[in-house]
Amino acid sequence: MKTHNRLSLTVISTALVMMMGFMLSGCQHRDTTEYTLNEETFDSQAMEKIESETGIDLPEGSTGLSFHHIPPVDPIVFARIRIPEEEVESLTRQLAVLDEDSFPSGFASERCDWWPPDPGIVSMTRRTFSNGYHVELHLAREDGQEEGRTVLYLMYFTI
Repeated sequence: MKTHNRLSLTVISTALVMMMGFMLSGCQHRDTTEYTLNEETFDSQAMEKIESETGIDLPEGSTGLSFHHIPPVDPIVFARIRIPEEEVESLTRQLAVLDEDSFPSGFASERCDWWPPDPGIVSMTRRTFSNGYHVELHLAREDGQEEGRTVLYLMYFTI
């Protein structure tokens, strides 16, 4: 009987240690902290996060320029994404059919240095509610690069 109890205690102890390890390793996920990505570090994981959380289909060939994530419970995400010129029209059509949602303009603007975009470069703005997130989108034309580039400025959050 003592061997059986010792074996049970060993199994339970091992299971607890493994559970603690899984819990602690889960706490290291980058979305549990405030972080910023730039052109070099804005990865496919961040692009997939944006698409799955907002329901916006980013065109093929889109590239991340800037990303800022603020946790914890009600996260706020800011992103700047370069849109290939040949995909601008299809993205414009996608954004044009979004239902408009009203929420305070300028929400959390002070939390991100490059948000909001200069109104002089914005060609389209949408505020919508999608997948449980308030989403604000600005399609803008940034100059300074050869003939300029089209950039989607995006911010989403929950309340």
